[in-house]
Amino acid sequence: VIAKPQLRSFWKNIAVWKRFIDDVFGVWTGSERQFHLFVKTLNQITKPYGIQFGDFLFGKGVNNLDMNIYLNEANRIEYQLFKKELWVPDCFCKPRASTLIIF
Repeated sequence: VIAKPQLRSFWKNIAVWKRFIDDVFGVWTGSERQFHLFVKTLNQITKPYGIQFGDFLFGKGVNNLDMNIYLNEANRIEYQLFKKELWVPDCFCKPRASTLIIF
């Protein structure tokens, strides 16, 4: 998709573009306005395939998959493991002789 002619003018603003299954991680160096135009163009291209991009965060860090990825004071990318909060219902904590739980 990035090779489409409509997106070539945006290439200079993409410092990092990594994909894992249905997640994309990127680092954008352009303005927020340019980014929204890029996403709008990207969504126009991918709409026929049922793919839409959304839920973007602007800032110095993001939780992606099981990592917290952030820019340090020198604007270098660093990461650390990220643990999601886990909710465990009471039934998992109490042993029951006849209960089979599949998850």
